[in-house]
Amino acid sequence: DRAQSAKDAETALNAANAENAHKVNGYEAGCKAGTTPFAGACWQTSSAGTALTPAAAAASCASQGGELPDPLPLAAFSHEPGIAIASGDEWTSNVTNVSGPGLYAVVTVSSSATVGSEVATKTKKFRCVLPLVG
Repeated sequence: DRAQSAKDAETALNAANAENAHKVNGYEAGCKAGTTPFAGACWQTSSAGTALTPAAAAASCASQGGELPDPLPLAAFSHEPGIAIASGDEWTSNVTNVSGPGLYAVVTVSSSATVGSEVATKTKKFRCVLPLVG
């Protein structure tokens, strides 16, 4: 009886642990549909359908609980199987060449993983990086 009770207790504990394996401190952990784990976060597997200015792209990502990616991780992500950077480059989170209020450029990544930049008044596609825990 004791052996069976111990086995039942272990089975119940394993079931509880399996149920909680997708949670961190009570929060759901894992990537939602349309994203994949990369570099400790959930990256959107395709770029947004609409090209936006970098400020609007950043706002779009923020509204989803995420942010635009940094350029070098985005370049690395572009080499993952099934991942393609949009033609015409994608926005990143890095601002460069500030020359006055509202006059700046933002770093981009091309489909060949080349890092470049473009003035912030242009529109480009983008993807968001979302937290693994939400």
